[in-house]
Amino acid sequence: MRLFGKITTLALLLFVIACGGDKAEVKKPEPEDPGDINNEQPLPPGPPTPAADYCLVPDLALAQYLVYNSTKATSDKLPENVCQKYSDEKYYITRNIAKAFSGTLYLKKDAASITRLKNAGVTSAQSPITNLAGLECFSKVTTLRITVDNLQTPFNYSLIPSIETLEMHTSDNLAELHLPALLTGPLVVSSGDFAP
Repeated sequence: MRLFGKITTLALLLFVIACGGDKAEVKKPEPEDPGDINNEQPLPPGPPTPAADYCLVPDLALAQYLVYNSTKATSDKLPENVCQKYSDEKYYITRNIAKAFSGTLYLKKDAASITRLKNAGVTSAQSPITNLAGLECFSKVTTLRITVDNLQTPFNYSLIPSIETLEMHTSDNLAELHLPALLTGPLVVSSGDFAP
């Protein structure tokens, strides 16, 4: 019986050595890429209710930029969950979170910001923002820095009465912009072809 135990121990030892022994690695799960904005977490049920507490963002480029700014941005960060994608595959702004925000809303699409968005997994990084519907929820924003191109629907900036500074790059006709009459800070508007 003792011989059987030694043979079993030897066989087990040979098996461990053949399989790599102490060199065997336990594969650790890959951590989620902190820069990937399109992670595979379950989406909250949508559309969210009550509807009066949320604002649909129809422009994918705008919606994904808002999500990026609330989750991955290191400067001009928006409050977490201010804009989210729901199970109906649409993006919504949570009105009470947006309304409480009073800083800078940064939505410029220059070469550096497009690179940051692409590196974070934003699928619409190179797409222009063409519809500003939803921004009216940010009623206390003091500075708006934005790149827009070929706006599909005119946006009335006076819906954000707290804007003091507006910096915009656009290829649109400047006469069609509805700018707030009470703008107290600088108005910097550049026009020309959309060239991120």
